Amino acid sequence: MKDLLKKTQLWMEKSSAIVPKRSARKKKRGNGVNEEKHKMMEISNLIEEAATIPLDIADELERLKIEHSVTFSWRLQAHRTIRDIIAAFEDFRKEKSSIYSSSEVKAATQAVTISANDGKERVDPKLDTKAVASSSLREQFERRTSRSDSISTDITGTSGSATPITLEVADKNLFSLVSALIRSSKSLNAATPEEKIADELNEVISWFSKSFKIMDTSSEVFDRKNFSKLDKLIESGRKLLKFKSFVIDDIPEDPDLVNDLRQSWAAVIG
Repeated sequence: MKDLLKKTQLWMEKSSAIVPKRSARKKKRGNGVNEEKHKMMEISNLIEEAATIPLDIADELERLKIEHSVTFSWRLQAHRTIRDIIAAFEDFRKEKSSIYSSSEVKAATQAVTISANDGKERVDPKLDTKAVASSSLREQFERRTSRSDSISTDITGTSGSATPITLEVADKNLFSLVSALIRSSKSLNAATPEEKIADELNEVISWFSKSFKIMDTSSEVFDRKNFSKLDKLIESGRKLLKFKSFVIDDIPEDPDLVNDLRQSWAAVIG
């Protein structure tokens, strides 16, 4: 009997930690307390153990089931969003290839100019291959990552659990998709591998932003004062390409998702 009471108390404590009543949750948030995130397996285990608890735990069990259902539905939606992100990176990679190809052709026929002062051949900076390509690519990146206001705000569910921010976005550019995934994952109560994916994508988008800022023109790249920045940028890009910055658990529902995503943005970085 003593062991059963101890087991019941432990179950109640775990349940309250994962899905507290709405009043307790609001109090924590009002005091600026960050709630610990629990794995889906913990929620599933508590739901299974509920049948062995001799007390009336109908309310606690209902909150756990809602939490599990909401999180699982969000994860499936996140997978669709990540697939959209993969497609957006693939389109960006094709544009990158096209831009560099067309820039090379343009440079071959127009970049070399004859100086009127000394008669020597020089490369016109405005028509330099790398400058033209970098500028065009930056414009494509900014267009694909332009901010969108189509992300909804947080909603509190009737169970006392927070309903995740929706992942539905009208604009399918990279920033909108990645931003929606990041914001939505942070609103979850449960820890998920998709949240780790969002964190990694945040680092990737940040790297692209920094790289286009420093490589906007050839003069910026070869300016001695930017050498250290460029070295750090190259090194951080190499670290990203090792795929070791974030350890992401396997996703049984879509086993190839993480690899496909990483290959999509790695192809653009490379």
